[in-house]
Amino acid sequence: MAEHTRRQSRSALRDRLLDAATELFAERGYRSVTLADVAARCDVAEASVQHDFPSVGALATAVLARRDEVSPRRGLVSGLSGRRLLSALCGVVGDNTAERDLVALFAAVSVDAIADDHASHDYFEARYAAVSVWIADAFAEVAAEGGLRDGVEPMRAARQMIALMDGMQIQWLYDPHVDMVDPVRGFLDLQLVEPIEPFTL
Repeated sequence: MAEHTRRQSRSALRDRLLDAATELFAERGYRSVTLADVAARCDVAEASVQHDFPSVGALATAVLARRDEVSPRRGLVSGLSGRRLLSALCGVVGDNTAERDLVALFAAVSVDAIADDHASHDYFEARYAAVSVWIADAFAEVAAEGGLRDGVEPMRAARQMIALMDGMQIQWLYDPHVDMVDPVRGFLDLQLVEPIEPFTL
């Protein structure tokens, strides 16, 4: 029982640390936050932060991974395929307009994580590989139903779509009046025989 209680306590502290880090990243920007800042926000010793997160990069990775896990839309999308998935991804892009701080964190960390020794490198490498296959499989499913235009190759289209979504996020971070969804929907319509339908829950 004592061990169970300790695990619960550790899990609760981990959530507090992630909440504090999310707040601090939003307030100061990812590159201006230290583990000591997070410890101070939670009123714990810095060693308590280092127990789970040895670096700010590791902390940022955990914040982004938790976002992927707890987002209702992302959880729903993970169970879709084919046209339903492609349509739902437009909804995910739209949802991001309510998460500016996390979108900015994703953009900033993804650049730093190009370095092999960055704490987030493996997260982004695995994420891009998995998402590419996931979207390519959706295009392939549509192709099997005769729904792709001639000459559209599923993996190429998937990588182009990811590049478009990431690029639109950058433009939107500079100018919140930019519509991130319309270019993604337009891209899909260029790949598909029939225009993509709006996604409904």
